[in-house]
Amino acid sequence: MPNLQIEKQEILEEIEKRNYQTLRYSIFEAGNPHEWETRIDYDKTRQIYQVYATMDRASVRGKYEFVDFNSAKDKFIELLDLTIEINRWKVEDGKQPIYYSPLWSDSKPIEMFTTVIDYCDIEDGNLELIILDENQWEGTSEKEHLQKLKEKLNTYLEYIDGKCYVSKCGESFDKIIIQVGFRHHPSENGMRFMKKQQQNLSKRGIILEIVLNE
Repeated sequence: MPNLQIEKQEILEEIEKRNYQTLRYSIFEAGNPHEWETRIDYDKTRQIYQVYATMDRASVRGKYEFVDFNSAKDKFIELLDLTIEINRWKVEDGKQPIYYSPLWSDSKPIEMFTTVIDYCDIEDGNLELIILDENQWEGTSEKEHLQKLKEKLNTYLEYIDGKCYVSKCGESFDKIIIQVGFRHHPSENGMRFMKKQQQNLSKRGIILEIVLNE
């Protein structure tokens, strides 16, 4: 019986080395397959590795079967390579890729001045600070986007903690409100990040409002 945990780690290291983390894949995971996923499973009854790719609605055309792990791993990586090639062709031809990954489209840079306060003033008796995020989420690096948002929020918190607003706004206000206005709707991870920040800032008595341009 192979040690699937060790073998899984070996594949994950290869994925990280190739910077393939944004691809959809499953490595010895239980449960039903998801669509557009590259998978490697192990059939304990037959003692074979199965490598395959799913399509829409998780349909499967065929599976490659191997007794040897290294052969199965090589085929798994080969299918990931093929996924990248196919989607790059689609993008070059002006067609929609099967899902988004920066591996087959040029990522646009995130434009955000993380050390600048975009707006601060007294509004309706409250100290209101505004962050403007005009960056797209599709076609950009989500990791970089989230990191810059985090840095921007930290700049605002340092501004608040240091009472840097006093010279402009004074100290007579009821609440502190930070509004983050998004020109483009955040990704699922982006919204999850913002909801978590809302919870954290609420504990400090700061209201974080998410404003979507819809």
